[in-house]
Amino acid sequence: MHTLLTNLVIDRVDLVDEGANSEAFIQLYKRKENTSNMNFTDIISKMNADEAKIVQAELDRLNDELSKSTTSNETLTKQVGELTVNLEKSNNQVNALNEQITKVKDTSEDEILKSLSEPAKEIFKKMKLQKETAEEEVRKAAEAQVNAEAVAKASSLKALPVEQSELVNVIKKADKDVISMLEAVNKAIEDNVLVEKGASGDLNTTVLTKNEAWSKIEKRATAISAAEQITFEKAIQKVIETEKELYKQYVSGGAN
Repeated sequence: MHTLLTNLVIDRVDLVDEGANSEAFIQLYKRKENTSNMNFTDIISKMNADEAKIVQAELDRLNDELSKSTTSNETLTKQVGELTVNLEKSNNQVNALNEQITKVKDTSEDEILKSLSEPAKEIFKKMKLQKETAEEEVRKAAEAQVNAEAVAKASSLKALPVEQSELVNVIKKADKDVISMLEAVNKAIEDNVLVEKGASGDLNTTVLTKNEAWSKIEKRATAISAAEQITFEKAIQKVIETEKELYKQYVSGGAN
């Protein structure tokens, strides 16, 4: 016959290979407390005082950090909202300005003046006049500088058989290559084409051969053709008409 023992208090269990009563069958039960529905307060209440104090302090710290984090997030959210509103306002202002700029670009001066008040019109007209006057002064100064430089350059090209006023006009319109060519022609005339003078400095004292006379005519014609922008043939004709003594020596054969 089996005996059921209840309400036993067991403070030790020894494990052996084989008990004294090999036919005994023993079952031990322990009731486990259900903690699935327990909160932190219930759990802490079951701890001793020291453990409960430590856990409660940590919970308080975490709750404080959570509160601060929530407040910070709310502040950031508010700031983001304000920045978004300001950005939208700025975009609207930029769009409005772009529209005004487009309107101004497409608006004639007369239409702009019509939209202005009388004092503003006077200021606008005064500023426009000042601008035009300044631009005209700059243009005149630049033109005067170009003219002065052309006159100076023409003065240095005295050997060219061209009126100075005509040479000045040519120089003002010429580029650097043309100026360089005129300088070369001027030097050639000064070195080789000018009438060779005898002891008395009179042309009649210089006697040229036929070839020498024609060579002089050709060189002068080359210079005139470049300076006056005419054909070489016309330049030859001009030399013959103006340098009659030289042409006479060519026809007569000079010192042949």
